[in-house]
Amino acid sequence: MSHQSVQFSSVIEALEYWNKVHPHKEYCSLNSLKGEEKITFRELYEESKLHASWLREQGLKKGDRVILALPNGRSFLTGFLGTLMAGGVAVPVVTRVSFLQSITKLAETLGHIFRDAAAKYVLTTAENKKLCEETIKKSQQQTVISLVDHMPKNKQFSLDPLKILPEDIAFIQYTSGSTNLPKGVVIQHQQLVAQIQSIIHGLKSNAKDCAVSWLPLFHDMGLIGAFLHSLYVGMKLVLLSPEKFLFDPKAWLMAIAEHRATLSAGPNSAYSLCASKIKSEEIKNLDLSSWRVAFSGAEPISVTTIQKFIDRFKPYGFDSKAFVAGYGMAENCLSISFMEPGAGLKYDGIRRDEFEAHQKAVLIDPTDKKNVLTFVSVGKPVKDQEVIIVDENDTILPERHVGEIAVRGPSMMAGYYQKEYESQKTIRHGWLYTGDLGYFAKGELYIVGRKKEMIIKGGRNYCPYDIERAAEMVSGVRAGNVVAFGVFDEGLGTEKVLILAEVKPEAYKNRKEISAQILKSVMQAVGIAPDEVIIYPKGFLTKTTSGKLQRTKYRELYLTGKLKNKISLKDRFRYFLFRVNLLISMFFYFISSKIRGKNS
Repeated sequence: MSHQSVQFSSVIEALEYWNKVHPHKEYCSLNSLKGEEKITFRELYEESKLHASWLREQGLKKGDRVILALPNGRSFLTGFLGTLMAGGVAVPVVTRVSFLQSITKLAETLGHIFRDAAAKYVLTTAENKKLCEETIKKSQQQTVISLVDHMPKNKQFSLDPLKILPEDIAFIQYTSGSTNLPKGVVIQHQQLVAQIQSIIHGLKSNAKDCAVSWLPLFHDMGLIGAFLHSLYVGMKLVLLSPEKFLFDPKAWLMAIAEHRATLSAGPNSAYSLCASKIKSEEIKNLDLSSWRVAFSGAEPISVTTIQKFIDRFKPYGFDSKAFVAGYGMAENCLSISFMEPGAGLKYDGIRRDEFEAHQKAVLIDPTDKKNVLTFVSVGKPVKDQEVIIVDENDTILPERHVGEIAVRGPSMMAGYYQKEYESQKTIRHGWLYTGDLGYFAKGELYIVGRKKEMIIKGGRNYCPYDIERAAEMVSGVRAGNVVAFGVFDEGLGTEKVLILAEVKPEAYKNRKEISAQILKSVMQAVGIAPDEVIIYPKGFLTKTTSGKLQRTKYRELYLTGKLKNKISLKDRFRYFLFRVNLLISMFFYFISSKIRGKNS
């Protein structure tokens, strides 16, 4: 039986198999700010077994939740697998302040997850111990904290073999909270395996492939798409820390070239960062010819961004047809649809007037350049997945009619953890209602936006994303840091349009002029004038842990009168300290890189 055809009932069964068949094969190359290390299948198995034994000795019973407050790295890989091996339910969480989250937001999110999951055990590092202790204290829970840094390495534990059943819960994936506090998505072993098998089928991946990922492991794209997918298949995984990529984007591409990687994924913003921030003198010997699947997901795909990336890296062997667009969500484990690898991206130009007035995706006349909306295909439903488009009455719509996307298949979540009402609202008649709007054209799916975020003005429907992209065209506005939303205005009798935009540090003093330019740009591109534009300095608009804009959050802040339209001295000082801390981190990263370079 070839490795490609091997199927397992759980990722633990896959780990046991690769430990027996290729114990000394390198599974993962870990490349963080602290340096580089490698881990074989045997080491992965033995260290995971150690975590499992330790948890069982602490009293863990089947089904107990275990918080994984761990960064990308060896301890996360072995801690996650050890939790599953012991019969526990893994609950990955973000533990450190990033570009995307403030300290306040992090504490709020962590506290909510600790209370909601009611976890009895926490696996964390010495660095994150204090944060976990404070969170537990506020949550008023009895929780055992185990430091992976200090776990006994030589002690022998007895670990009775545990049979993992398909319906057992593997982990709880908390949503990124783009609309409200995160909800726990319950994923069983059978749903996880079905998802991994659909990815393997769609991407034609096997043990000869090599994946590179810097995506955070607490998020489904990094956890399932990179880590668990690569383990199940038996391919090599090169794992970078998210911080390493953010501080030094070229590290991602250099890792792909060095390891001759074939698979790697990132959101649209990651490709934008590479295209704009990497200098030619830094990548003289870069060779991206091995990269056969450059997956783009988690946020809307910008045609302009992708073309910039292609133009920038084509001289370095990058194949434009390597781009694979996809669509998914945590409630379906990860993926719902994606393009065929090697086919390249496909664009659909439709008439703006028909879309806005009648929610139809009518093909544009090629000569009409001003009345066009362009969407990127996210491909066909993955293996064993059914996808339909429905209207407000749950009637299935024909091709090129815009409606809500509903999904049904073996990867669909069991429900939200301890939230029966929310689960019943989301899963109806056996279908998962995504809350996303889209349409089918020639069997391929196109996403147009979130149902709750669509702006309705004067009887027409406008995509916030379309308005945001127009605002980003203005010089000085930070790409990916514009939020557009609509609020009903009694005086107007319709919704008014608001735009919040971050600008580059040197452009903040010209905010009045930039506001006027945004008004003009949106009017020319979309055909409506925003009713209000608020300009903020860099670092003000927060995103979710997966990098998504929080339109609903800012809309609610506006409606409740809590949205700041001026930056106080206190806020400016806070953001100044935040940026200083980031600069210090970047300084130490580059110093350590220089030292490692001299020693190698």
